[in-house]
Amino acid sequence: MKRIIFEDAYNFADRVHDDYTLNDYDDVLVVAKYDKAKEVLRELVHYGHDIEFAEFYDSDWNGYDKEFYLYLSDEGISISPAFGFKKDGYSKDTYLIIGADKTYIHEDCNSAIIKYIDCDDIVEFGYQDNEIDNNSGDTTENDCIVDTVSTIIYKTDDGVIHGFSRSWNNTDENANFYHPSVTYFNDNIDELKEIMDLFGIQI
Repeated sequence: MKRIIFEDAYNFADRVHDDYTLNDYDDVLVVAKYDKAKEVLRELVHYGHDIEFAEFYDSDWNGYDKEFYLYLSDEGISISPAFGFKKDGYSKDTYLIIGADKTYIHEDCNSAIIKYIDCDDIVEFGYQDNEIDNNSGDTTENDCIVDTVSTIIYKTDDGVIHGFSRSWNNTDENANFYHPSVTYFNDNIDELKEIMDLFGIQI
């Protein structure tokens, strides 16, 4: 299996985005544990990919400490646990079968997961520096300046929060303007807060 070391999460997300948009892959799968998957999810949303489905949480919430499948397709981004437990209705405790045109597996993942992935193009990936600076200012790896960030919180008639929208007005070094956004709804407030936390939204 080929192995690629990327500079950081921004650089890796750029490769995933290019694979999907430029390299004629119908779908791209990223396999990673929570912290690494969270970084990639954040960057892909900045590229304008919508979240289609998310079942995503850290181990402090329910004890799940295994890998997640982050799947990018024409329907958007879906992210969910890669492991199913018998107590949750599966026939046994096992990794879940998934397929994709291109797959990236982070180096910290359990190698046993590979046999559950139906893909002819699997790449192991890692980072030069595992410490990602989340306070690096207003520029990204692509020299994109975040001019403004806006957030809308959606509530029911009873005042219960059940969704949000966040958008970025970005201008790159060539003065091209971009307006990526993400909108997400979930009546489960704990799951909703997990996704809001990814984008720094506090309620």
